[in-house]
Amino acid sequence: MLDFSGRIWYKEEKEEGFFSTERGRSMANKGSSLATGAYLATNDYLVSANGLYFAIMQGDGNLVIYQGSDPAHQGVFVWNSGVAPGIGQYFVIMQGDGNLVVYKGSDPAHQGAFVWNSGKAPGAGIYVATMQNDGSLVVSVETWGSLGTPAQQMVRSTPTPAPAPTQPPQGPVILDLQPASMSFVGHLDCRISEGVYVCVARVFSRASNPGPLNWTAFVNFANDVTFSPGSGTLAPGASVLVIISIPTNNCDQGLFFFQGPANTRTITWEC
Repeated sequence: MLDFSGRIWYKEEKEEGFFSTERGRSMANKGSSLATGAYLATNDYLVSANGLYFAIMQGDGNLVIYQGSDPAHQGVFVWNSGVAPGIGQYFVIMQGDGNLVVYKGSDPAHQGAFVWNSGKAPGAGIYVATMQNDGSLVVSVETWGSLGTPAQQMVRSTPTPAPAPTQPPQGPVILDLQPASMSFVGHLDCRISEGVYVCVARVFSRASNPGPLNWTAFVNFANDVTFSPGSGTLAPGASVLVIISIPTNNCDQGLFFFQGPANTRTITWEC
């Protein structure tokens, strides 16, 4: 026996299902499957054999799968048909062409306008829609095997993957620096302590940075210049004070470099 359809819907949509009942009609458990010609009227439902999922024909026209054993124990939303015209009478029927269809109306004898279908109609046959233990509703078709006994083969359609969430573009991690003049003149901008010019700079990580700032400091002249600290990591919006020590007998002109992952700032130096 060949099954033409399969997992006609799956847990691929995450919007909230809306549970609605029509006044004056009680809920009915219709077992775990619908045979050809059978239907769920408003508020009727199918339950998986393990009792963990149920599919209900809601009073707003939406066919919905939830976790739970029945509407009184409704759990997390799993899937819906996505069409909810409004409160009224609806039924979902397992048609003889393999299509599972929702119509307006209380039953097939009072069928109204089309609302939704599974989109698969392989042709005339004996079909069954079953609420599966994994939370999917599967339509299968029966044929007869070579020995004259009924056989069933499930052919599962590949579910359409949900689109990946769009991530906003992330900019570079930028390093900012003070002093604003970007220059030190030793005898004007720094203090002298025990034969050493002591200058102060501040490294900033912009508040808009998408991640932490890894930075390091170095010079392009004398080797006896020290930075404290000489490197580090800053969260967005954070800053750190850097002490720069230069011997007073070192009057070479040069640059102090403060390097981040996307940019480098410099401070000019002279005695």
